[in-house]
Amino acid sequence: MNSYPNELLAQHVPLMFVAGLTEGSDPSPGPGSPTVTTSPPEAVGRSSSGSISQPSAPVEVAANTSGDAIASDPFAELVSRLRTVLTYRKKGAVWDPLRARAFQVILVDKAVRFPHRKVYPPAPRGEVVNAAISTTPHSPLSPMTPTSPVYPDGLITPIWIRKHVELVPSVFVLFLRLSELPAAANPLEGRDDSLKEEERRRDAELATEISNRKKATGERGIKLTVVLLASRQMLDDPSLDSRLSFIRRQGGLDSRAALFVLSPVSQSELNDFVKSLQSALREPAMEYYAAHSKRVPSISGMPAAPNPSPGPRPLRSIGWQVRYDYKLALFAEFRMEEEVARKHYEDCWTSLVEMFGSTAILPPRTKRWAEAKVLADCVAIKLTKLFLYHNEPHLALATFNRHIQKFSELSRGWGIGEETFEFWSWQARQYRILAELLELAVRAGYKLPNATIPPSLLGIRPPGANSPSPNQQSDSKALGINPSHVLQHPGYFYYLSATCTLLRYERFLTAVQQEERQPGSLSQSPGFVNEKKVEHHSVIIELFTKAYELFKRFRSGQSRQTFYIAYRIAETYHAAGNYESAIRWATESLLVSARVAIDQEERSTYQGDLEAILKNSSPPSTEEPLVIELPEGRPLFDASVVFWRAEVSIGEPAPFQITAVAPGDISLSGLPLTAIRIQFEGEKSPAVVIEHAEGETDTATVQRIDIGEITMQSEKNVEERVKADLRWPLGATKVFCGTLVSSSAVALKAKSITFVIKQGSWNIEVPYEFDTDSSPGIFPDKPATTKQWLVSSAMPFKFIPVRRAVASVCSVRPKPHSLHVEFQHSAPAYLDERYPLLIKISNIDERELDTVVDVLLHPAEDESVNKISFEEEESTGLIKGVQFGTLQPGGIASKTLYIYNSGFPGNRVLDVSIRTRLHALEHDESSTAPPIPESPTTAAAPSDSSELLRTIAIPVVRPFECVSQVTYHRTTASGGSRGQSSFKEILDLTQFERGEFDVKYEAMVVSELGIGKDGRCGAEVGGVEWVDIKSDNAGAVLGEQADGQARLVSSSLDDVASEGDSDFPLALEPDDNYAVIHRFHIDTEDEVGQSIDERGIPCPGELVIKWRRIGSGDGPWSTSRLSFPAFRPPVDTIIGIVRVPPSATLHRPFPVTLTIQNRQSTRSADLILSTESTPAAEGGGFIIAGPKQCRLPTLLPNSSVEVKFNVVPMVCGVGKLPGFKVLDRRGAGGDDGPGGAVTTGEETIKLEAVQIVDEGLDSRDEEGVDLLLYVPGAAGPGGGSKLEAKRDGVSLLVLPY
Repeated sequence: MNSYPNELLAQHVPLMFVAGLTEGSDPSPGPGSPTVTTSPPEAVGRSSSGSISQPSAPVEVAANTSGDAIASDPFAELVSRLRTVLTYRKKGAVWDPLRARAFQVILVDKAVRFPHRKVYPPAPRGEVVNAAISTTPHSPLSPMTPTSPVYPDGLITPIWIRKHVELVPSVFVLFLRLSELPAAANPLEGRDDSLKEEERRRDAELATEISNRKKATGERGIKLTVVLLASRQMLDDPSLDSRLSFIRRQGGLDSRAALFVLSPVSQSELNDFVKSLQSALREPAMEYYAAHSKRVPSISGMPAAPNPSPGPRPLRSIGWQVRYDYKLALFAEFRMEEEVARKHYEDCWTSLVEMFGSTAILPPRTKRWAEAKVLADCVAIKLTKLFLYHNEPHLALATFNRHIQKFSELSRGWGIGEETFEFWSWQARQYRILAELLELAVRAGYKLPNATIPPSLLGIRPPGANSPSPNQQSDSKALGINPSHVLQHPGYFYYLSATCTLLRYERFLTAVQQEERQPGSLSQSPGFVNEKKVEHHSVIIELFTKAYELFKRFRSGQSRQTFYIAYRIAETYHAAGNYESAIRWATESLLVSARVAIDQEERSTYQGDLEAILKNSSPPSTEEPLVIELPEGRPLFDASVVFWRAEVSIGEPAPFQITAVAPGDISLSGLPLTAIRIQFEGEKSPAVVIEHAEGETDTATVQRIDIGEITMQSEKNVEERVKADLRWPLGATKVFCGTLVSSSAVALKAKSITFVIKQGSWNIEVPYEFDTDSSPGIFPDKPATTKQWLVSSAMPFKFIPVRRAVASVCSVRPKPHSLHVEFQHSAPAYLDERYPLLIKISNIDERELDTVVDVLLHPAEDESVNKISFEEEESTGLIKGVQFGTLQPGGIASKTLYIYNSGFPGNRVLDVSIRTRLHALEHDESSTAPPIPESPTTAAAPSDSSELLRTIAIPVVRPFECVSQVTYHRTTASGGSRGQSSFKEILDLTQFERGEFDVKYEAMVVSELGIGKDGRCGAEVGGVEWVDIKSDNAGAVLGEQADGQARLVSSSLDDVASEGDSDFPLALEPDDNYAVIHRFHIDTEDEVGQSIDERGIPCPGELVIKWRRIGSGDGPWSTSRLSFPAFRPPVDTIIGIVRVPPSATLHRPFPVTLTIQNRQSTRSADLILSTESTPAAEGGGFIIAGPKQCRLPTLLPNSSVEVKFNVVPMVCGVGKLPGFKVLDRRGAGGDDGPGGAVTTGEETIKLEAVQIVDEGLDSRDEEGVDLLLYVPGAAGPGGGSKLEAKRDGVSLLVLPY
């Protein structure tokens, strides 16, 4: 596209000037000298007219701003990022898929001036100028202005387009800094008046600057937008709104999208701001170009310009029509009205054709004729591009072909027909520019049409169709598609351009011969002089090469055209005398021909051409061989390498075979192969050279060539040479067999195979790099298959498959070290103990080995922290480099690894890596042995080292299990066997106070400690103690437990310690249990009066057990912690508790106390008390002194009342006390309840009986079941048994006196 001005081809978008962001710009630049950059097409978004936007933009920065200053100044950094974002779009882009959202952004100085719109034309010397024209102002670029480059009959100059894409914007964005004065010291007092005046003065200066710029832009109809730069603190200033209103009003700014505020923001917010700004200014830009279109002068509005004699004739009306249509098309393109632009470009092209039809209007080979021809070519490309934008490839190609055909006809009339080099130069230029346009479009995502013939045109009836399609006719024209009517890929048009350039070169040679025959006939022609400066062969090769690459891309590299283009490149190189490149491309074309369907005669012709080049030419240099890199790594033959074994030991031969198969349809027997060089990987790997042995050619289809044993890392480092027949019959296979021997641990690979061709003075090498994973052949009909191994070279030939993932590599491994690893431990391991694991390593190798062990502890599933320790090193994961020393043959080394387990039971997994290397020789003490590799995956292991991996899973179980039974007892205010309750008397007002511990229940916890169910080893218990859970070391929740609703009263552990006869140390076997009893006081309400929830009351402490395994001797003690269950006392409402002495004496009175407690938190109780005597025959015999029936005072919630009696026993033995009956008048019981009902007049009162219990037998579980006692261990190892109590009144033993 460099042949035409970029202004005539570029995709035009609205122009935006951005001032205030330039670096080192002149304060007063000359007119029309802005700095040119571009804007990102994506920078389009929302706008907020006249509002304060968090995203906004800064002012210009000095040119010498250093990097440190930018880093420290947030506004300087913001300016730099704004420049990057705004100038992202490439200038003069021909294809722009995002044109609908793009702005062409140019950074200018704030004082930039616009070019003059119209001037009065000066009168040229010696010319008579119409007085009307001389007094009428015109554009400086108008044909009416004598100083214009198009005066007097020119059409469109690129300078006029450049004015609208670089000099005159549609919108003007001005970045300014909003002044910020220091804030007031005291926000309540406000700022000083002098600061306010200074701020007002600066705002007025800012408004004046905006007003001056507004005046300049308003005269041209350009939209002015101001972006003020302010800090984030200024955005919160309450005076900001009034300041912005003042600046907008004084500056004369519009109310829509005219003022923005920007502070230093992040990159994403800055991008959003730029999108919002450009989106807000999109509509004003469209209005600007719409107004410009209306100002374009029509033909009727142009003044009649007479032809001054003897001056040139002024522009005719048809020329003014061309200018009119082109300008309207250009402004429509700015407005993104592409349909309108396309219509005016069509009219412009039609008018140009009409002008070219008359040699009187545009005489051939003149300056104006050349300018108009360039304009016509660019308009045609514009039309083609617009059709491609709208996905109409057939119309785009038709428009291009119409232009080619029409101007080809016109060229014949101008005397520039097919017999001239100018004609083919022009056509080559047209095809090349179309190819470049398509290449840009495809690179931007354009999808080329599919040229496949529809089934209907092939006479194929669609599935399910019962009648033939209307297109299924017998007409032969309907059975195909004309390729010239289908838009091809860019490579096709590059090929056409190259073909036209070849014809151009042929016509040029003819012109040169004519000049030699008739000197002076063409030497004065400017076209001939310029043509002699053209490097035709370079242009042809460039075009053919582009076509070749694109054909390979779009046609998978297997088409006949691809082969033909490669041949044409070789032919051009040969004609240019570059024989090396000619050989390369001729060889490539020969190889490509093996993959396309051409006949044998044609293929033989190209092969003969290659042989002729080798025989009849010589290379420029005979010192270095000509290396031909074939495309896609394809060799002359289908070559592959296979190793028989995947691994061998050091010094052990590794058999290999390299197979080379000749193409089945190309005879390479005449190819003068003189040698084949096989190179293996490795610095000291010798190359194997198979030289051609003259003699009778072996015609067998499979030939086996033995190349012997090859020693890697050879000290002599010379080539191994073998002689063999290197002439391949058609489709023959040669198998090169041998063995490789390595003295070190390496990966054996065949690196490359090089075919050497010597013919005359030519020395050509064709290398091929082997692929490690696969070596597919060059033939598409032979897919990659399993590698084959030749086992018989005589008829019949037999191959067997080598079924390995990578058969082309053989690994050489050092001889493995022989070790025996044993882990000794007593499973299972217990939680909380320091568990020993003995690692025992035995050397059963005949060599001395230095041994190092690494241990990796895998994380537990419960994410608990476990530890391992080896000697003095401790870790939660990995311990590296534990030295086990040097093991002699038959020697044993052992060390103990300790594991500390916490968390939950489960398996603990250990990975143990035993790394060994051969011990250094004793006499070589000065040498430093190479380090043992840390991991086989991070570095290649030395040949004298080895690694053995073992994984062990250690089961971990709980050392102890604790089975607890909790029984609950009610307490009374007067105390007793259960302790004193906090229930108050009715008139005791302290019962309504909060913050003190109120004892409602007493809980007795019987805990049975035993070895866990999965434990196999007993434990020696050194001590068991109760530990409170304190808030200072257990967190906030545990602190609430310690000072909450449960408190420890007594413990059997304290009783044993006080007696001085300790139970510890104590040996616990797996079937043994040890019982511990604890008593707790419980308050059922917390500090704020809330009752117990479903989680219960946490226990305020835990048991700490100090223990170690039986048989561990004086080993360290381990510590385990066991927690108690939460307390959940049964719920009570109203209860009566009778307290009696253990026994009584006949005829001696004793006291009996009945305590009635209202344990409800919200309801009061109205109680009626009555006593009932028990006859002596039923076990009675007591005389009671006290109230027989009475009504008790109202019992408030959480209060109690005591009723005392004196009782005299009259009979010895066990007797039943008189019964106490308490009824609650406010109960919910009915007729079916235990209370009954009483009718008083018309009202029936429901009574509920209150339960009366003996204080000595008051024992319940959390479900409220009465228990007599709990027997630990009576029901087996799992726990004790519960004996339920039978409630049958209150009984007492009466003794005689």
